[in-house]
Amino acid sequence: MKIKFKDLQKKRDIPTLDGEADYINEMVYFHEGDLKLSNLELSQEGLNKLYPDCFMLYVTGNLTVENNIDNSYGGAMLVVEGDVSAQNIFTEINEIYICGKANISNVVLAYGASGYLKFYKLNTKLLIHETHPVSCWNITCELEINDYDGQFDKKIYKYLIADVYDVEEDDDCDCDENEDYYEECMEDCLYITFDENKAIELIKDGKSILKEI
Repeated sequence: MKIKFKDLQKKRDIPTLDGEADYINEMVYFHEGDLKLSNLELSQEGLNKLYPDCFMLYVTGNLTVENNIDNSYGGAMLVVEGDVSAQNIFTEINEIYICGKANISNVVLAYGASGYLKFYKLNTKLLIHETHPVSCWNITCELEINDYDGQFDKKIYKYLIADVYDVEEDDDCDCDENEDYYEECMEDCLYITFDENKAIELIKDGKSILKEI
């Protein structure tokens, strides 16, 4: 059912949202119990195809998405009180709150300087987050690549296929190929830009963006 955000605040103990005062009179689609979907596109246009005139989907139970939860174009929000399962999550802006466990079979990709992605517990194969806040009490993943440890570029270069990043070399780089540290020096001279749109395109096509190491 549809409900105004201010009425939802009275009905449920919901997370505090960034700029929530702007949403007081906006409509939320409130789903009681479990929900199953084939795909969930969280652009404003995508959500409105499922739930017209709503800026948020709020689920009190578990959310099962057969394929992707796609917030790569932003615009709408998702709050789930229970657990979530999906193949992939892509998010750029706006909030996604999963109060329970998130079992994401393949990739969680969070990028962009705004928005928030919060889990109680996350289990996934690959987690990539670039300048995007990701909060989780317990993360289990085979590989995590983030830009908070100063190694983002090196990890992208080492673990991901060349199709999803661009490389530029510093013209002022002075590495001596006769020295033992030549390879490390050359890595430090590379400027690597992650192409999240290309990565999402490949993942949606069922292809892996991981190198075979």
